[in-house]
Amino acid sequence: MYRLLDHTADLAVEITASDKAGLYAEAARALVELACGRMPAGAARDKPVCLRIEGLDEADLMVNWLREILALINVEGRVPVQVTVSSLSATALEAEAQLVPLDQAGGIVSEIKAVTYHQAVVERAGKNWRARLVLDT
Repeated sequence: MYRLLDHTADLAVEITASDKAGLYAEAARALVELACGRMPAGAARDKPVCLRIEGLDEADLMVNWLREILALINVEGRVPVQVTVSSLSATALEAEAQLVPLDQAGGIVSEIKAVTYHQAVVERAGKNWRARLVLDT
């Protein structure tokens, strides 16, 4: 689950999930929905891709993770329709992503230029995990 937060210039988002691996998968889904207007339906045509991301800490890992998802969309023109996190630590993530072409996803409806470090946080919130991020639009 995610919700938009009030922010002066950019787009701030808060993502929650019941576990840390789910938080990263949910963050990818939120970014796709914000960029494409919805999560694309349909099956991926290609083999899943393996994504390996590193960071200095959990917030850096989340920023780098979403930058990779954004690069898939904006640079490669492919959109993740399903993400499965297979390995996760505080500084490294490995995941498999099923991708569809951007045109099958309906194209870009909201341009997201970058995922920023401004107010980036990944933390335990009671029984859940929460991330807060600001996206440069």
